[in-house]
Amino acid sequence: MTQRTFMPTVALLAMLSIGSVAFGQELLDQPIRFEIGGTPGGALFFTGGDDNTEANFNVYTFSSHADYYLTQHVAVEGEYLFGNGWGQDIVFRDGLLIGQQTPFSHAFTGALLFYPKGTTGTRLPFYIGAGVGRMSLVSRPTTKKIGYDPDSNGSESFIVSRIGAGVKIPRGASAPNWAFRLDYRLLFINANDGAPAFFARDKMRTGHQVQFGIQYAFRR
Repeated sequence: MTQRTFMPTVALLAMLSIGSVAFGQELLDQPIRFEIGGTPGGALFFTGGDDNTEANFNVYTFSSHADYYLTQHVAVEGEYLFGNGWGQDIVFRDGLLIGQQTPFSHAFTGALLFYPKGTTGTRLPFYIGAGVGRMSLVSRPTTKKIGYDPDSNGSESFIVSRIGAGVKIPRGASAPNWAFRLDYRLLFINANDGAPAFFARDKMRTGHQVQFGIQYAFRR
């Protein structure tokens, strides 16, 4: 794991420090109808490979999401996530590959979010949630070394389910519709017998997703 792997974690801590300035501000107690947002930086860590026949690797992620609030405790969310595979050292078939480029990824998921304390009039509204979606791994010329040749298989898709939690940091009365959001999700990636040899061909994989972002609320 390279030093860049830890960058999203450092960014999350920085966002917590930034958000703390909102604690002394008055919060707007007006229900949210709809929310849109994006995460300019995050990471997805793929783990749980089948011994040495598969590979664990990381991707840098960007995402966008839209939330529709059924109540101030329950929201339905749709999210698109893009993973940019970077060069990294990975172990594959008992061999160490230095600076190996990894596949790009795309994921579309839907989820139900539950805010135990609601989303308005709360300093740090937090949620728990679960959802399901579809993720695709896109091969590149540089992934031929790990058995993923774009000439024979351009992409492969997997059914993904997820559970997770997150917290919003409202900007306060000075910008009542804006908030930062920090998220963690645990992904369960179903096996696919048509998948490349290094990823979820015979065994379910897991993924750990961390990200920070900003969102804007449309209120009732």
